[in-house]
Amino acid sequence: MSDDCPPEVAAQFWQRVAAYEQAPLTTHFQQLEEAGVELPEPEAMDDQRLTAKLWEVIEALARLRVFLSQTDHLSDRELYTLLWREPVKDMPLDESSAWHIDLTGSGSTEDTYLYLKY
Repeated sequence: MSDDCPPEVAAQFWQRVAAYEQAPLTTHFQQLEEAGVELPEPEAMDDQRLTAKLWEVIEALARLRVFLSQTDHLSDRELYTLLWREPVKDMPLDESSAWHIDLTGSGSTEDTYLYLKY
């Protein structure tokens, strides 16, 4: 931590770190259901309906301040299935926070290849 960091800023930072570490797990699926979004099983939809539902999910996630990146290597069905049960920390929503899901961000050789390819 920088010596120039005001003590109240440092304290606020560490409070947020502790809150994150202690927060229970949930899923975006559960958060979306609580927001009133119907989420059928991926297998229950044809490709056209699934694509429409995926866009509804992406827009609903954005309202929850959840943003996706690096998705071009996935089909709509693969992306919907991946997002469907992604475990996350159950943190309060505020205007200064956001959850970013980078689908090629693991640092693995395969993810690096996919990032460079797409």
